Amino acid sequence: MMELVLNPQLTLRAGLTGDQDDQSAGFAGARLSNSLFTIDGDISHDGAEGRANAFSSLFLGDRFYASVGSVLTQDQLEQITAFLGWMNQGGLGGYAQNTYAPETDTNSGFAILADRFAMNRGALDFRNSLASGTRAETPFVLAGWAPPDGKLTQRLALTGKWSVDDKTATGQAKVYFRPDGGNLFVALGGNDQYDRATGDHTPTAIADVFALVPGTPLGARAIYTVDLETGQKGGQAALWYSNSF
Repeated sequence: MMELVLNPQLTLRAGLTGDQDDQSAGFAGARLSNSLFTIDGDISHDGAEGRANAFSSLFLGDRFYASVGSVLTQDQLEQITAFLGWMNQGGLGGYAQNTYAPETDTNSGFAILADRFAMNRGALDFRNSLASGTRAETPFVLAGWAPPDGKLTQRLALTGKWSVDDKTATGQAKVYFRPDGGNLFVALGGNDQYDRATGDHTPTAIADVFALVPGTPLGARAIYTVDLETGQKGGQAALWYSNSF
């Protein structure tokens, strides 16, 4: 991908992408941003089908943030994503995001309320870019990785995630705490999956810890789960390079 920064407000980009089937596509895109709004989008074509990924956001009064993004092909609207946020850095703030996929009739989303909100407009625009697939996202190359949810607050936060389709409904809630406001977060919560066909619930308790390893550029994360129906326990652990939290 090649990018051309014409001025602080306007960036043009173009290039080629590929997928696991060795199918390549040419694309062109642009990003226009000023103190009031951001518009970011790509148009691509693989020789058989055209595709458009885009989002636009509105920023008012140094606090209110709203946006909508979509993924379009020649035949259909694949998904549409909406954001609403209150960016009160260092104070009470948060945002909610929901994505709807018409083909599968699926709604999925995320919401956070933090007592010391840590995100700014650029961070929310970045999450919009990931959600809408701008900047030539492919199965192999992402525009970037969103930070852990614990980084969204400087101290305490309540988060929720959900996914609903015609077969299942899944919900998750967590409380995050950053004891030192920086290098460590701890989260406790749970999730439940409801099977519409059988009426069965699968409740799970979750503990999640992330920290930077002192004296190194490494980050470590551990997740511990307990199935509240069967008592079965599980977990995950990861260690990776992370020069900042």
